[in-house]
Amino acid sequence: MSEFDNAIPTAFDPFAEANAEDSGAGTKDYVHVRVQQRNGRKSLTTVQGLKKEYSYNKILKDLKKEFCCNGTVVQDPELGQVIQLQGDQRKNVSTFLVQNLSFMSEFDNAIPTAFDPFAEANAEDSGAGTKDYVHVRVQQRNGRKSLTTVQGLKKEYSYNKILKDLKKEFCCNGTVVQDPELGQVIQLQGDQRKNVSTFLVQAGIVKKENIKIHGF
Repeated sequence: MSEFDNAIPTAFDPFAEANAEDSGAGTKDYVHVRVQQRNGRKSLTTVQGLKKEYSYNKILKDLKKEFCCNGTVVQDPELGQVIQLQGDQRKNVSTFLVQNLSFMSEFDNAIPTAFDPFAEANAEDSGAGTKDYVHVRVQQRNGRKSLTTVQGLKKEYSYNKILKDLKKEFCCNGTVVQDPELGQVIQLQGDQRKNVSTFLVQAGIVKKENIKIHGF
């Protein structure tokens, strides 16, 4: 994916323009990733055209976890299943699909969050299922405030001890919370991704290649 074709629609229709483009390429299956303007500054990203053998609900679950946004799968009478995600997730979704669904190579994109600090634990690198990753993420909160989360450390490590060391090392507040699906998660104030990753590697807690760093 290298180029986007963007157009702002005047009326909100999350399933619009699915059949309007590229009539000359009727033999090629396109996945359409679009963003629609809603009330005020709010927007909605839609994904339509995935192959039937893929589970829309599974992909939705992974996208919600990966990009910390709400979403749903709706059934359109003409277009079939359509994934809806809060916010402008076009770049995120397109990158995710290319990396995780190898059959896709081209996208057609057109323009028209609830905060979850524990999201996206199981969506990445499905080809490396035997490797344990530590996920270091930053989440945008109110205004310019952000929160860094660390998830996936081995059970033999003390999350509270690591949190204590991180707080001392980088002079930030933080806590350890228990997520029902992901287990223990370290939260730190601010964007500490680089600091945390370097600390974990230097402390011998995790190898550099086993760290997944995620953005907004």
